Amino acid sequence: MPWISAAEDHVDGHTIDNRLLTILDHYSTTANSESISMPPNPGRTSYISGGANMRAGSGSPLLFETTVSPERYPSLRKSRAFMKDYHACTKVCAGLLGTAFTSTPSLPTTDAPQRELHSAIASLHLNELYSDLIIASTTKSYPVHKVVVCTRSDFIAGWCRSDRDEVADGILSLPNDDPLVVDAMIQYFYRLDYAVPVEQAQDQEDAGLLFHAKVYTLAEMYLVRGLKELAVVKFKTASLSQNWNTQGFLDAAKEAYTSTPETVRTLRQVVLETFAMRKELLDKEETQEVIKGTDGLAYDILFHFHQTQYNF
Repeated sequence: MPWISAAEDHVDGHTIDNRLLTILDHYSTTANSESISMPPNPGRTSYISGGANMRAGSGSPLLFETTVSPERYPSLRKSRAFMKDYHACTKVCAGLLGTAFTSTPSLPTTDAPQRELHSAIASLHLNELYSDLIIASTTKSYPVHKVVVCTRSDFIAGWCRSDRDEVADGILSLPNDDPLVVDAMIQYFYRLDYAVPVEQAQDQEDAGLLFHAKVYTLAEMYLVRGLKELAVVKFKTASLSQNWNTQGFLDAAKEAYTSTPETVRTLRQVVLETFAMRKELLDKEETQEVIKGTDGLAYDILFHFHQTQYNF
C-alpha cells in the first residue's frame, strides 16, 4: 500500500475521524501482500501506512497527498498489486474526507553531480597533482591523496596519524604484499573498481578466482570494506564462468582459508557455496588433497551440506 502523508498545516489538532482509522486499519490487513511501500517523503510530519501510526498536529481539516504514485514512479504501473492498492486507497480516503486526492508531481532529476565527482576523483589516479602521500609496492610507487585513501582505509588512516618515522617521510611501503594486488587496491580507491591483470588471467585460466581472493585478503588486512565486498561479488561472478579451472578454484579456496582470520567468513561462505554448486569437485583427487590439508575446510563443507540439505 502506498505511503500517505498529512501535510503539517492541514492536520486537525484534536481528533481524527475514527471511521477513517477503522477503514484504513481494515484495509491494511486485507491488502495484497505484494503491495509496495516506500519511505516517507521528506518534509512531511505525519504518515500512514495502511492506516497505522497516524499522528495529528494543529491546523485545518485533513488533506491527504500520495507521496508514491504511478505518475511519480512510472515503473510502478507494471505492478498490478500496486495499482490495485493505489486506486482502492485513494478512493477510500477521498470518499471519507470529501477532498480530491492529489499526487506529488515528478521532479526533474540528474546524476550529473555524482558523475562529476566520480570523474574528478578518477582523474587523480596516478596523478601527482595535490598528492601528499606515496604508497609503494615492491615494483611501483603510487602518488595518492590522504583525503581519498584515508577515508577508504581505516588502516591507512591510522598509519597517517601515527608517529612513525615513515609517516614524516610520507611513504607507506607494502613490501610483503603482491604488487599486482596492491595495484588493484589503488585502482579501487580512485575508480571504485579493479581489473584482473591480463598476465594473471592468461596464466591461470581460472577467471581470476585466485586474484579476487587475494584482493579480498588485502582488503581485510588494510580494512577497506567496500573493496572486500567488491572482491566477493567478482569472485561469485567468476565462479559461475564457463572459463572454469579446478586448480584455480582450489588455490583460491586455500587463500580464503589460510590468509584471513577464522572469524572472517564472507569469502569462505562463497567457497562453500561453490563446492555445493559443483559437487563433482569432491570426486577429484586434487580437491581431496586440498580439503585434507586445509584446516577447517572439511568441517565447513560437511556442516554447510548438512545445513542446506544437499545430498552427497
